[in-house]
Amino acid sequence: MMDGGGFPEEYAARLAAAGAGGRAGADRRLAAFFVELMPGAAAAFVFADPVAAAGAVLDLVEHASHVIFAGDPLAPTARYFETIRGRTSGLRFSRVDLSDPAALAPVLTDDSRLLWLESELPPAWRQPDIAALAAVAGPREVRLAVDNRAVGLDRFNPFTAGADLVIEAAPGGLAVVLTADRPELMFSRDRLRYFRDHGVGAAGEDAALAAFAALADWPARRAAAAAAAAGLVAALVDHPAVAGVDYPGQAGHPDHAAMAAAGRRSAATLTVTLSGGGPAATAVQARLAGAADLAAEVTYPAGALPQVPAPIRAELGLAEGALRVIAGAGPAEDLVAAFRAALADL
Repeated sequence: MMDGGGFPEEYAARLAAAGAGGRAGADRRLAAFFVELMPGAAAAFVFADPVAAAGAVLDLVEHASHVIFAGDPLAPTARYFETIRGRTSGLRFSRVDLSDPAALAPVLTDDSRLLWLESELPPAWRQPDIAALAAVAGPREVRLAVDNRAVGLDRFNPFTAGADLVIEAAPGGLAVVLTADRPELMFSRDRLRYFRDHGVGAAGEDAALAAFAALADWPARRAAAAAAAAGLVAALVDHPAVAGVDYPGQAGHPDHAAMAAAGRRSAATLTVTLSGGGPAATAVQARLAGAADLAAEVTYPAGALPQVPAPIRAELGLAEGALRVIAGAGPAEDLVAAFRAALADL
């Protein structure tokens, strides 16, 4: 029984049972635990890091296949796809803005085999219509892999929307690849099992055992981070230095009703757009970087590519003056105080 789409009510008991076996086989028990957390999953495989997990998913498709990618152009996964695997594996990559599901059909080709979709898409970091994209990809036999690490399984289960594979985050930087419970994915499960058994990017027993220890308070930390994000939104929405705050947890947000209808919960990620544009965003990010014990990750995506002209950054979904904030599990009042201090005199 899932608690409102979040963690199972019996989370603690299941975790204790899964982690009780000690080091031996800890990686497989961790994988089985994630299967229990995600209805619709048939199997799971734990990898040492997200890039190893992405490589394993790419190795499920044939040589010279076409892979469509929708997500953060600055993420390590995007760079891995375009600058490494695109040059070494014979795969052809197309990065496409799929915030509108109608954009998928025109880019599909006869050799399209995989759609890699992040569960939050730039520039607004909103969740795409996975069900609509699955309805287009499925009949063309294009596997749909959803990188759900930014949102998390307690906020949304992509299998309910038709995903074939889901990539989730686990403590310690581990990444878990889960496959849907469908017969046509048997080959994918067999190949992922081979990667696990032969150490191809797989996480070891020691890393899995450490992850079990960190999972004990995972629900509490996730809830605290979401509360901190909501508190920051409430404090900044009317701030004079802030042009806008994008957070689907707000009742008036364009995506709020759709998220609720799909059983999605608001995560700890929001976008804060400053009235002062790029210079203000650069200054605020620098001030927050110097804040002591800031329980949040604050990035200025457009500022990561200063050598790229602004119109091209806009095409990449990197809005000027927009800070991306991923709240941590610290008190909301501390996060609000740090932002107010950073926004002073702007």
